[in-house]
Amino acid sequence: MPIMKILSLETHQTCSSINTQKNTGFSYYEYKQGETHSANTDHTFCLIFILDGRISAQIDHGCREQVAAGNFFLIPQYAKNHMVAEQNGSALILFWNLQVRVCQTMVNASTAQPFSQEMMCISMIDPLKQMLHSMVRYIKDRIDCTHVHMVKQMELLFILQKYYDRELMVRFFSPSFGSRSHFMSTVLKYYKEVSSMQELAKKCGCSDRTFNRKFHDYFAMTPYQWIQQKKSEEISHYLRDSNVSFHTIAKKMCFSSPSHLSLYCRKTFGKTPTELRKEMQSKSSSK
Repeated sequence: MPIMKILSLETHQTCSSINTQKNTGFSYYEYKQGETHSANTDHTFCLIFILDGRISAQIDHGCREQVAAGNFFLIPQYAKNHMVAEQNGSALILFWNLQVRVCQTMVNASTAQPFSQEMMCISMIDPLKQMLHSMVRYIKDRIDCTHVHMVKQMELLFILQKYYDRELMVRFFSPSFGSRSHFMSTVLKYYKEVSSMQELAKKCGCSDRTFNRKFHDYFAMTPYQWIQQKKSEEISHYLRDSNVSFHTIAKKMCFSSPSHLSLYCRKTFGKTPTELRKEMQSKSSSK
């Protein structure tokens, strides 16, 4: 069988439309068992399609879920995430280009959904698998045009809207569309930068009273409780990485010293940072 060649590859790679910035679009990854990864969702939410192998994934403080080949899930914008490769495998990741518009009726329905932090894992059907494998082929052949990425994202959206149950898709995309998403994204974007909840309320365009009501509706806890929870999650995230020193963690989390960090960990987790890190490493090596 003759080998297929791309006759105009050199011309393509000098095209002004080549996708040089990777804030949006598809990326293909191959991973080895035991490797850890996280997706940077500061710019947009992403979809992760497991093509081969199996991973475990945790989003924010939700339960860690096993995701096998042939399934996909969504990571909301600004969400902390941690993935571990349980087997050798590969994945296709789409950082959503917001220029590709979703059906407004789906957006409206997503806004009306009750907020849930549970990760939804959905099985791939044949039309979706075929579309994803064609995108992998383009990436491997170095056809990295912005237009191709946008067209394939539109094809993906068409498949999800036409081949999957509408209510399922509404629940799947609910963390990422509508006014709820805007409020939550604003909170997640600015909560580290502001000096008070009053300042954060202004960023959200709300009075203090409206902000507190909305916050409780969307996050199911008070702003103070949520800030403490996020702080604990971030400390745990840094403690998982043995290359990050306690001094660095204390600095990143605005503690005056490592001893102040240790005091917080004892009060919150009942253990010192050293004990917590050893416990996390022990759990990771036993899997």
